[in-house]
Amino acid sequence: MSSRYSCTKCAKVVPSKELLICACCKSCAHNKCEINDDILEILKNSKGLKWFCHRCFDLSLDIGSLAKSVDNTKNQIVTQLDVLNEIYMKIKLDIDNIKVNIERNESRLDQLDRFDTTVRDGLETCKNELKETYAGIVRKGGGANIDAIRSEVKSFQKALDEANEIKERESNLLMFRLSESDDDRGNVLKILKHLSEDVSDKNVIKVFRLGKRQESVVRPVLIKLDNVFLRDSIMRNVKKFKSLQGFSHVGLSHDLTMDQRQEYKTYVDRAKAMEKEEINRNFLFRVRGQVGRWKIVKLPRKQM
Repeated sequence: MSSRYSCTKCAKVVPSKELLICACCKSCAHNKCEINDDILEILKNSKGLKWFCHRCFDLSLDIGSLAKSVDNTKNQIVTQLDVLNEIYMKIKLDIDNIKVNIERNESRLDQLDRFDTTVRDGLETCKNELKETYAGIVRKGGGANIDAIRSEVKSFQKALDEANEIKERESNLLMFRLSESDDDRGNVLKILKHLSEDVSDKNVIKVFRLGKRQESVVRPVLIKLDNVFLRDSIMRNVKKFKSLQGFSHVGLSHDLTMDQRQEYKTYVDRAKAMEKEEINRNFLFRVRGQVGRWKIVKLPRKQM
């Protein structure tokens, strides 16, 4: 008889009537070496039952444990993948927002370039007109009207100087009552970022105090921005000062030329006079509008 019919338990030859064959590895054994008579009777009378040797049975337990471990590891990996997917979606959203901001800033820069070109063209036209007017006066007066020539030149020169000064100041802001410290720039950036989400560190070109330092005086701060659109965005939100702890007392205004300040003061004085003349005292009169295009508006007191 072939060796495959030797009992794996006792190593003796197994007669056919006592033979048990493992359904997995096909190894043989005496039925009495592996099972008792009751189990043997059940196996003989049940066609669907199969017998497995101890080695295969133990191996199946190890495989089950391994499968459970694999399932746990798989679940952990799936959880980590979900977390990574959430991080990826957040990063993608941030990148999309950055792209939108870049496109918006590029559009603003294009507008600023066009505005700058318009101003430069206007200045060039003004210079040309000055030359033509000067030449015309000389030809017309024949040298006799030299005082009129000088007056005309001074008038045009003043207009040019005013235009250049306005251009120089248009992106500036003045901040008042900001306590002096060694970190003026940090405090200014904190305030500006609170007023407008468009502000970044690179937008603020320069921050410096005006005048000589004195113990009893808080000097105003001149803020140079890189574009006029950001200045307008900040000025539209000055009401947010009230919600900025530690800086609610600080004031902010445009950097006006002397002529512009005089013009603005004229409007303010006129608004005060109108408010004083208001009979029922139910309204306030305030100066509103962009620089150089101011107007007086009438507001109910409850709005203030």
